[in-house]
Amino acid sequence: MQVFIQPFSNEEGLQEWGIIELQGDLDSKESGSLAGKLVGDLFYNKDGIPTFIIGHHILVGKAEKLEKPLAVLEKRHIQTKGKDDKTEYVVRAIVKRKLCFRDRPKPIVGSMQKVVNKTP
Repeated sequence: MQVFIQPFSNEEGLQEWGIIELQGDLDSKESGSLAGKLVGDLFYNKDGIPTFIIGHHILVGKAEKLEKPLAVLEKRHIQTKGKDDKTEYVVRAIVKRKLCFRDRPKPIVGSMQKVVNKTP
């Protein structure tokens, strides 16, 4: 069986995606998949440090460049009149960077309480 990789071409070229790396599990109160649902808010401070807010927790991470870029592929089956069907992969995007959140999440309520107690 032959496998073909066809580049995805449009006016803008390939899209560049990123990866968010979290330590531990990401659970939801709702049953089912988290696909297509809002998980949290991602911000960058003035120094370019990423901050991810999920519910009542805040994570501070860092941006890293991947040593080897990854390709996001879409598998397609092409039916032919002969015996063998053809399978090809279309490159949808390239992943060159990731955001790493290695530390445990900190509760926002606890952080806000310290700030409120310090004000005169």
